[in-house]
This record gives sequence, C-alpha cells and structure tokens, in this order.
Amino acid sequence: MIPVLRPSGTAGLPRSALLYRIDAADCLTVVNFTWMMHAKEQKADELLPERVLGRKLWDFVHDAMVREIYSCLVSHVRAGRPVHFLYRCDTATKRRTFRMSIALLPDGEVEFSSVPVAEEARPSVSLLECEAPRDEARELGMCSWCQRVLLPDGFWHSMEAAVQSTDLLRATPLPRLAHTICPECTARMQAQLGV
Repeated sequence: MIPVLRPSGTAGLPRSALLYRIDAADCLTVVNFTWMMHAKEQKADELLPERVLGRKLWDFVHDAMVREIYSCLVSHVRAGRPVHFLYRCDTATKRRTFRMSIALLPDGEVEFSSVPVAEEARPSVSLLECEAPRDEARELGMCSWCQRVLLPDGFWHSMEAAVQSTDLLRATPLPRLAHTICPECTARMQAQLGV
C-alpha cells in the first residue's frame, strides 16, 4: 500500500498543508493527501505518490544552488535545529505565500510541511498556466522563493513586470520554466543558515 497521509494524519496542520517526509537516505517515504491532489490538479503524473515514494528527494531538485540550500537546510534540521521560512508558489491567477517548516521526527525522518499564509487574486499570467504549450529549447529561470524571473537583460523581475516589459512571454509556445533561486533569496537563506 502506498503511504499517503490523509488530512487527519497530519495533526496540527490545516487541510491545505502540503506534507512530505524523507528517511536517513533522503528518500521520500510519505506524502500527504494534499500532495496527491495537487499532483492530480496540475496533471503532474510524475509527482503522483506511486512515482515519487522511495526515490531520493534530490531527484526532484534540478538546480544546483537550490539543491545546495535544501541540503544545508536538511543538515541543520538533522543537527537539531528546525527551519522555517516563507516562499511564494503562485498559480496563473493567484499570488500565494507559504510557510515551509522542516523538522526532525522522533524516528529520524525529516518532515517538510508547507502551509498557506496568504493568497490574493491577480490577472491571469499565461506563463504560469500548467497546460500552456512550452518551447523546450527556450528556458526562463524563475526563483523558487520569490517567483521573480530572470530576463535576458540579466535582471530579476516580478512576473507582472516581466510580462509587460518583454515580448518573450507573449510568444507561443512559451519558454520552459526552470526553478532556481535569485541572488537576493540566496543571500537571505544563507544568512538564515549562518553560511
């Protein structure tokens, strides 16, 4: 049986919280019902529990700097220092802020929980539509923490400013999004980690 925690299995967390756990080898051992529903809603079959459980967390973190930061976060937690931080995870029609908490469980597993803390509607941004056609030859870096995008001018821009200032985001198919981290968010996370 695939270990998927139902909302009642995530004591103290709201039903909307996304939760997953890794073991000592950094393999995913549990995801919650919210994870499964999110994967289905986004039509991300590659993230369904039967496709992710037993695999290394790092299989899903493609950017080297993001992987390094998360690795440091997990090391801090395993050393007995829980971690909390805010990040954005927008949809095409909503700006959303989440609070990530990473904690060590008594059995040695590390638990990641993301709880929504703010949400506001916005005009639809086609770049964030899951089903929008993508040009795999073109890539656009998007910060996993603040949701700003790196444009060809070398600067990080809010999604709205990027859409207004460039034809890049009006062309179809749209560029593929590559989740990374901007210099400001890198510095903030490194400061939190004492790096």
